[in-house]
Amino acid sequence: QAVWSEVVLLVLFQNADKQITRINQQIRAVTANRELGAREKNDRLEALNARRNQIAMQVDLAARELE
Repeated sequence: QAVWSEVVLLVLFQNADKQITRINQQIRAVTANRELGAREKNDRLEALNARRNQIAMQVDLAARELE
């Protein structure tokens, strides 16, 4: 049971890390984009940050439930 939980946690963390890495790359791309206006840039960054935070919260909740 304990080994199974550790494997599940590892997979969850790895998947979340990949998703968050992609989102961070998108955040950097939006930040560097000089063609976007301030409002559009802000809207995109807010959406990306919200998605990143949602992923982190889901993984944290899942990890707590497996403990």
